[in-house]
Amino acid sequence: MEKVFKDRVLIEFMLDNFVMNTSPLERLISLLVIKEKSFDMERLQKTIDQEGIKLDDSSGEIYKILRNLTFNNIMVHEQGVYRFITSVMQSVIREHFYSPYLIESLKREVQDA
Repeated sequence: MEKVFKDRVLIEFMLDNFVMNTSPLERLISLLVIKEKSFDMERLQKTIDQEGIKLDDSSGEIYKILRNLTFNNIMVHEQGVYRFITSVMQSVIREHFYSPYLIESLKREVQDA
């Protein structure tokens, strides 16, 4: 496992996949749950509400976000529970992207859209 964390090619692939295949809203949602081992829709909705993010869930926006994250191999969905596709990917994204500043920046970008 230590070798995987030092493989720059793999790390760059995971980071490129995350950035190139997610919208700002999908990146924001991913970063909001980055510390969670897994979560369900209820937990995610609670987190979104606590962060003051306004989404039109009447259109199923949260479901669409999670579907896209699953389709793009960022997360996996099993029996109503979502998690990052691998703990390595979760750790790499957390290490390279997680910061309160980036979260606030993404919130502004999403709310202004």
